[in-house]
Amino acid sequence: MIDNINKLIGKPFDQIAFACKNRSHQALAASVMGGEWVEDEVLAEGFVHGKASMNRAHLMFNYDGPVEHELLCYLSGDNWVSYIDFGEDERFVLSHLGWHVEDADKASELLLPMFKVAQEVVTLSHTNPYLIEQRRTYRYIIHDSRASLGFDIKLIERIQADG
Repeated sequence: MIDNINKLIGKPFDQIAFACKNRSHQALAASVMGGEWVEDEVLAEGFVHGKASMNRAHLMFNYDGPVEHELLCYLSGDNWVSYIDFGEDERFVLSHLGWHVEDADKASELLLPMFKVAQEVVTLSHTNPYLIEQRRTYRYIIHDSRASLGFDIKLIERIQADG
């Protein structure tokens, strides 16, 4: 099925992410996975299951391999991860596979016949110095494919500020 999604979107996925119950579990996941991690705290605004929402998340990224790894931990606000059943003993679970795309709306339209949108947000602020310097924000559209695939699909569109 992943090959079919890659073909539909027109490129292979380039991110794999795990949702963590809390910051200590996020730190544990980073330790278990090893490597160098870049941190970012993000404020985002948009919709979760069609309802207006603002949320804050602590994100960690590892770029050591051929695919970007992300560890995400929501700190506040409604978000699609809050609907994931972690299980009693799970500290972190597979969250999503991500595709960096030029046009998230166009890619999302291709997925809508199969998977509804769970969350659509635009980031308002970041704490990562590189993103601040680049004046970059993001638009994320997450499709709810967990029941079918065991993970969700995240479309990631970079928004570069002018000038």
